[in-house]
Amino acid sequence: MALSALSFDLSVWDIFGLLAAGGALVLPRPESASDPVHLAELMREHGITIWNSVPMYLELFLAGQPVPETLATLRTVMLSGDWIALDLAARVRRVAPQARVHSLGGATEAAIWSIHHPIDDAPRPGWTSVPYGRAMDNQSMRILDEQLAPCPDFVSGDLYIGGIGLALGYWDDEERTAAAFISHPQSGERLYRTGDLARWREDGLIEFLGRRDGQVKIDGFRVELGEIEAVLRTHPRVREAVAVAPADPQGRRRVALFCLVNTTSAATAELLEHLRSRLPVYMIPKELRILERLPLTENEKVDRRTLAEWAFREETALSADYGDSQDVDALQQRLLALWENILSNNGIATGKLNPQRNLFEVGADSLMAVVASRRIAAELGIACTVTEIFEHATIARLAQALLKRVPRSFATANTSPDTPPNKARADLRRAFRLGIE
Repeated sequence: MALSALSFDLSVWDIFGLLAAGGALVLPRPESASDPVHLAELMREHGITIWNSVPMYLELFLAGQPVPETLATLRTVMLSGDWIALDLAARVRRVAPQARVHSLGGATEAAIWSIHHPIDDAPRPGWTSVPYGRAMDNQSMRILDEQLAPCPDFVSGDLYIGGIGLALGYWDDEERTAAAFISHPQSGERLYRTGDLARWREDGLIEFLGRRDGQVKIDGFRVELGEIEAVLRTHPRVREAVAVAPADPQGRRRVALFCLVNTTSAATAELLEHLRSRLPVYMIPKELRILERLPLTENEKVDRRTLAEWAFREETALSADYGDSQDVDALQQRLLALWENILSNNGIATGKLNPQRNLFEVGADSLMAVVASRRIAAELGIACTVTEIFEHATIARLAQALLKRVPRSFATANTSPDTPPNKARADLRRAFRLGIE
């Protein structure tokens, strides 16, 4: 299953690794790459044996609750590029007991993958994340201090990669090459400085601690955002956590925390209390939001910039983005009624849904997004993908995005059954129904 965009380095193995081994490549429809129903259909139809992606794609797929028959042929799951939830392997094997789950890591500058760890169902005691693992053959992983001396066990340091996988450098950029690729002054070994922090743990395993640029100062205190994330991940209901601390116009910072939780949702108050019992006051986030899905960049990493923007976004600014045109209002009302119906059918009482509120904060999930995309096409005659619902996760934003593809006034579309706009819309509905069927 080729899930990674061609601009993302994981696609290199999808293409050259798999085809060189005589394998076949199945490419989802681009607009449906995040649709668990579409992916399940492909798994069943083509007998997929290998899954290779960032963890978030697998989380999204499992949220669609695939039946074991769908995954009967799956034997290898390879995850890299971001944090892996401690219980993810166990959740995979509930529906695919024959599958082996592997954690991989590294850098584009070092042949993409340099470290590996087979993931067991039971998390290791004392670990807040899946072990980063051990270096692959012909590659090396070094954890060094500021003087480039090896760090003792359990002492964090900068992570370097060595071995035959290293790139020659950055094309036509000697300054960046000199900063990132060094020769160790004692050993002479050529190394790549990853910008990551890590430490050695028991059994010769490496624990990944996050990016060095995740360190910020708040009220004079030095705060490691990765430490806040790691503490929240120790809560049994938390799958993933991301802390951000963008500066406001006056240069002040505050920590905001976003997280994914298990099916049995945890309340924000419960999670904040978990943090308060384990962290000093100055590290407690001012805001904690539970999301159904974390946004991803084009390279399929967690989009921390977008999360930072969310942290300081004001609802008044949201309203200003869209105005109050008749068309927007009409489409918003239709979408509000549709989503209120979907949420109530799933036992979620919302009252009067706020068009500025994130749908996934009020209880929507991936399956509801699939239902909504189909109903929008069938009932409103407007094409809408699951991906768009995630990208425009409020009614206001979704209405604005969908309105751009409606050729005539939505507000007057149903005033007369004989008008040309309505006929065109009916034709569009029939086309979408045929596509769905």
